Amino acid sequence: MQEKETSTLIASELENMGFEGMRNMGAYNLAGIYKNGEVPTILIHTDIDALRVEEKTRLTCASTVKGIHATRNEMSVTHAFAHKLHMTVLIGTACILIMGKNNCKGIVVKVA
Repeated sequence: MQEKETSTLIASELENMGFEGMRNMGAYNLAGIYKNGEVPTILIHTDIDALRVEEKTRLTCASTVKGIHATRNEMSVTHAFAHKLHMTVLIGTACILIMGKNNCKGIVVKVA
C-alpha cells in the first residue's frame, strides 16, 4: 500500500503512450485504458507491491528503501523476485500493442 513512486512511474509511462490513466485506486493501484475500437477487450495485470525483505547482497543496486509496517515500525522493502520484470513486461506489452495499433483493434486495460 506504499507503492507511490512505482505507481507514479508506471502511470506516467502508460499516459505517455496514450493510455487514459486512473491513479490511486485504493491506495496506489492504477489502471490504464487504451481504446482503439470497441472490441475485443484484453486485460493485462501485474503486481507492484514491494516485499518486506532486507537485501544483504552488498550490491550497489540493492534496495535501501524503507517502508512503514502496519505496526508503524520502519522496515526494509525491495522489489525482488521478478517484481521489476513484471512491471517491465506491463509497460513493454503496452508499447508493443501501441506500435501495432493499425493491425489490431480493441481496448487494452492495464492494471497494477
